[in-house]
Amino acid sequence: MSSKTYIHNKTSEIQKYLGKAESYKVYPREKIENDDTIRLSLERVLFLLTQATIDLGEMVIGYKKLRKATTLKEIFAILHENNIISIKLRNKLMDMTGFRNILVHDYAKIDYNRVYEVLHKDLKDAEEFIAIIEKI
Repeated sequence: MSSKTYIHNKTSEIQKYLGKAESYKVYPREKIENDDTIRLSLERVLFLLTQATIDLGEMVIGYKKLRKATTLKEIFAILHENNIISIKLRNKLMDMTGFRNILVHDYAKIDYNRVYEVLHKDLKDAEEFIAIIEKI
């Protein structure tokens, strides 16, 4: 399979997770926090969405033969340095990576105000990212 095919498959995966995440928008913040089934499944969808976005960034770096990142956040810095994404999107995707780290490592009690914000405001950042990648 070619690199372009892998990239296309990853963008399709992100779109699938975006669709799944959208289905949780019907729940109020309190329901998300207090219902274990909803909370845990939403956290998993957001993790998978974020991880797939990070993976896509790594694939683009490899495809374009750019320098390798030493951290997950650096992936988006490299994409910005090479004029692939804007500084604003770089910052948003770096924040998304930080959110992913909290979900994975449970560094702190998860702030469900933040989860709700990601769900209702930040999904568009992943959409913008895949739209840019699909163009290149």
